[in-house]
Amino acid sequence: DDNAALTSLDLSSLITVGGDFYVGRAPLTSLNVSMLTSVGGRSGLNVYGTALTSLSLPALTSLVGLSVSSNVVLTSLSLGMLTSVNSNFDVRDNAALPTCQAQDVRDQLISFTGMSTIMGNLRAIASKSRMIEAYDLE
Repeated sequence: DDNAALTSLDLSSLITVGGDFYVGRAPLTSLNVSMLTSVGGRSGLNVYGTALTSLSLPALTSLVGLSVSSNVVLTSLSLGMLTSVNSNFDVRDNAALPTCQAQDVRDQLISFTGMSTIMGNLRAIASKSRMIEAYDLE
C-alpha cells in the first residue's frame, strides 16, 4: 500500500486544487475536505481503494473530472453543490454504494461534457414493500 498507515486526513481549510487530487490505496476511514469548491488538473478528483464509508464534499461546485472506484465499504456519496464536470464522470466498483446515489449526483449537473460510467455498484430494486439488493453488473 502506498499509504498503509493513513486512516484520517483533515484538509478542512483546503478551498481549491489547481491540479489533480488523488486519494487512494489507503485504509482511510475519515476524509475532511468540507471547504473544497473546485478541482482542476487533467482528471480532477480521484478517490479509489479506500476504507471510507461516506464521501461528502458539501462545498464542491466544479471538477475537471470525477472518478470514485473500488471503495468496497463506501455506502454514501454526497456532492450536493456539484453543478459542473468538464470531463468524465466515473463511479464504479463500489460494492456497497447504491447506484442511484451516483445517478443522482450525475443528474444534478448543469454543465457536463464527457463520458458517464456508473457500473459495478450496489443496485437497489424495489419489490412490493421491501428492498432487494443486487450487485449491479451493467
